[in-house]
Amino acid sequence: MLRSLVGSEMCIRDRYQRRVRGCQPQKMQPEPRSPHRLLRGAASWAVAPLRALFAPRSDEDQVGSGWFVEYFGPNHGEQHPHFLDMSWQDALAQSKSEKKLLLVYLHSPMHELSHEFCGNVLGSEPICEYIQANMLCWAGSAASSDGLEAYMWCKASGFPAIGIVAPINYRGGALQMVLVALLQGKFSQDDLMVTMIKMTQAFEPVLAATLRDSVARDLERDLCLLYTSPSPRDS
Repeated sequence: MLRSLVGSEMCIRDRYQRRVRGCQPQKMQPEPRSPHRLLRGAASWAVAPLRALFAPRSDEDQVGSGWFVEYFGPNHGEQHPHFLDMSWQDALAQSKSEKKLLLVYLHSPMHELSHEFCGNVLGSEPICEYIQANMLCWAGSAASSDGLEAYMWCKASGFPAIGIVAPINYRGGALQMVLVALLQGKFSQDDLMVTMIKMTQAFEPVLAATLRDSVARDLERDLCLLYTSPSPRDS
């Protein structure tokens, strides 16, 4: 009788242990990675920096100077030159059409000198008054595609950067937009003022010759139209 009870107890214990072992989670063997999966993983890791570099940024579509006015006011005050709120190419076309010098400010929001330059130089009263009286003004950020295009056009290599562009007539041909001055890096209000005065004075005779050639061409065109148009008797 005692043997049967002991045997029965051992049988029950064995069944219980088997059930416990059956309920325990089984260890999953890692699936061997194929060479193709390894190559895809390596390629994804290699192109990750390029994806970050060329990923679209929210400020890439900034066109014109309106964004800069919105930035300038809260950070440096309401006194600043009047900026053309148009694209870089349109600003060049406007300068050519009006036959006026174009001052270009190339801004880098991350550069340590940009904040000081905007507050102490670009926002100063003498600079603003001189620009307003003598030339057009356009601003672009290097963080935007439009500003980067202007930065490369001016062949700049530092920040902040000021370029002065002039419409010049070479040998009676069509007007061409030419970079006549470039200031970049750390420069003072006096440096900018002297450069603007020099460029304005140098451009005055060029502008006079350009206007004279333009008037001559217009007069010649009008005379040609007058002689080639049919007279009232012919009609």
